[in-house]
Amino acid sequence: MPDGNEAADADHAASRRRLRALAAHLICGTAASVALVVADVAQNRLPTWSPLVIVGWGGILALHVGYVMGLFDTLRRPRRGGRQGGDTGR
Repeated sequence: MPDGNEAADADHAASRRRLRALAAHLICGTAASVALVVADVAQNRLPTWSPLVIVGWGGILALHVGYVMGLFDTLRRPRRGGRQGGDTGR
């Protein structure tokens, strides 16, 4: 069983991986958004459909930020002190 420092190191490493993935998602999303706006403006002189893609990507990016912040951790980890899987209380 890992001691407190090993567990903290593992949590820190996982947080760093999440943050790096978020940074990559943000950079790719920004680059794709700029490319889409340029293509849309070159085609139509005004952005028509690219804002819809940007808003959609922004929603997914917001969920990714929530994941990195740990807002969904309660869905992954069992609660302490409560019933564990399969226990019906009979």
